Amino acid sequence: METKTIEIKGIDEKTSKAGRIYWSVTTQDGVMTCFDTELIKELKKRFGAGQFANVEIAKKDNFVNIRGLAEDSVVVEKIGEKESESFTDARKAKDVSIYTSYAKDLCIAILNQDSKTTDDWTITDLMTIAVNTIKQARDAFNK
Repeated sequence: METKTIEIKGIDEKTSKAGRIYWSVTTQDGVMTCFDTELIKELKKRFGAGQFANVEIAKKDNFVNIRGLAEDSVVVEKIGEKESESFTDARKAKDVSIYTSYAKDLCIAILNQDSKTTDDWTITDLMTIAVNTIKQARDAFNK
């Protein structure tokens, strides 16, 4: 078995020639089958159409069978539709890290200037100037 991330586009109930009920799961890679009622209930409950799922699959001949959810399976919204809270939080944290780096670099550049005006300032003063400058630039670009 292997783990695969699939985009669930639809789940349809089918009946085999032998009369056994199974489900046809339409994905970005084509159709996969599933014979596990509880697994399909979980997929339907946790994953709507147009969302991604990490699943365990088994391949045999031309068939791909979904055997279970991968342990790290989480709901991931389709890109462009709605950002998940964890993505938004991660983006904010990354922005803070970037702005901190810019402010540090600006503070070092000010310190390295050969200027008598910086002699009277503390590191805290220089960092405050750098942070305010970065905030001003960020706000100007966000308008």
